[in-house]
Amino acid sequence: MMPASDPQPFTPDARALRFSERLLGGLLRMLPVRHGRHLVLSHLDRLVRLGGKGWVEVPFGESSLVVDSGDLVGRHFALLRDYDPHVCDVLVAAAGGDESGVLWDIGANQGACSYQMLACVPGVKVVAIEPQAELVALLNHNLSRLSPGKYETYCVGLGLQNEQLTLTIEEGNRGHASLYETDVNKASTSEVVEIVTPGEVLGQSRLGPPSLIKIDVEGYESVVLSALGEHLAQWHTRAVVFESHLEGRPKFAAIVESLEAAGYDLYRITKTITKTLLYPLASADQPATDFVALRRGLDHSDALRRMMRS
Repeated sequence: MMPASDPQPFTPDARALRFSERLLGGLLRMLPVRHGRHLVLSHLDRLVRLGGKGWVEVPFGESSLVVDSGDLVGRHFALLRDYDPHVCDVLVAAAGGDESGVLWDIGANQGACSYQMLACVPGVKVVAIEPQAELVALLNHNLSRLSPGKYETYCVGLGLQNEQLTLTIEEGNRGHASLYETDVNKASTSEVVEIVTPGEVLGQSRLGPPSLIKIDVEGYESVVLSALGEHLAQWHTRAVVFESHLEGRPKFAAIVESLEAAGYDLYRITKTITKTLLYPLASADQPATDFVALRRGLDHSDALRRMMRS
């Protein structure tokens, strides 16, 4: 396995955003809220859909990025310039001003988290890990524009052993691609993907171990976290943000146990209209599907402490 940072050229025939799209995106971004824009856009989606599968050129900072307008994440990023902003909030706060940090974006998809982190923490370096070949080509295209020399991409998934598995990819929402069976009523395709261990990625990487990790792998989190478990204590990773719909099930209990044993405290990530907040995992009255494991014994940044609730 080698980093995919030098793939075959990716030359999409990307169009510019239409005036109506620029106008709607600008109006949504002007709303005086931190969270809620994506929900509004989801409700409007049938009216403002960017139109069939195709590439769109999107201004981003001093550069421009290409996204797939026929995909859910791409559509939202094109108009709002972010996706899952609460995840980025926590990662930025956990970075604590560490301009030399390394983010492992596991399940990078179209790269929204990586792009946001590079914009918010300019010194951070990114290792984008994504098993879908076309998306890795897209990631290389965009990251080479946004942060040349400060990224690596790997066209793999992470697991407990080297193997090949079948990934089911939902039409119109490649962020929902899963190594488990998905809704048979939805149109989908499949792709055989390579699974490797975290140690193998680290052995190939020039950037060193991750100080921050984001995991969004649609039900495969317990496997990925198990694979990471033996490394986290050695890497001194500051924070691991992950999505899970398994709370209350044995697999989630195993995730919690392994992270606590590795030296982490777990928090639920919750949202109000204006803020991203963190509640201890024991606060069962605060429902969440996104969680963060914070390494014990580290001095938290002021931004992170402001998020924390008892």
